[in-house]
Amino acid sequence: KRIVVHFTGSYADYRHLLHHELTHAVVYDMMFGSSLSSLISRQRLFNLPLWFAEGFAEYSARDHWHYQSDMIVRDATINNYLRPPGFMGILAYTEGAMLIAYIADKYGEDKLSEILRKGKVMLSMDRAIKAALGVSMEKLFGDYTLMLKERYWPSIARRNTTKKIAKPLTKHGRD
Repeated sequence: KRIVVHFTGSYADYRHLLHHELTHAVVYDMMFGSSLSSLISRQRLFNLPLWFAEGFAEYSARDHWHYQSDMIVRDATINNYLRPPGFMGILAYTEGAMLIAYIADKYGEDKLSEILRKGKVMLSMDRAIKAALGVSMEKLFGDYTLMLKERYWPSIARRNTTKKIAKPLTKHGRD
């Protein structure tokens, strides 16, 4: 296996990136191995979803929580643009990490490896989640979304809106 990482001059960022990429290497080696038969029979491989792959790598590299992920997911929750797991796109890193943290907190961290083991056998994330957690993917996402709303909405209710406390300096809608 080979990973490539860049160095921007920040050792903290480098350590995070290295941990993130090594997490991918370990997970993919565990899931698929390095044998030639794995490469030949790709149709029999578990398609690890992006939200889980990137979310787990971020969860692992960030010691299970990161202020930036929290900030992004809080904004997505408050402004109603949370995406379900299959449609997260770039939010797979942040929202995926928060969903992984939710699974670990609610069901136990050992369930993360169980999901991977079940996925390798069942070849479907939906079936792996159901087998490991006892809930459907849809229910898991619904419970996760509700938890986020319960966490973030009360603090927002106590705040003033921007229009109440600030004056626009530009006319960005017109300009």
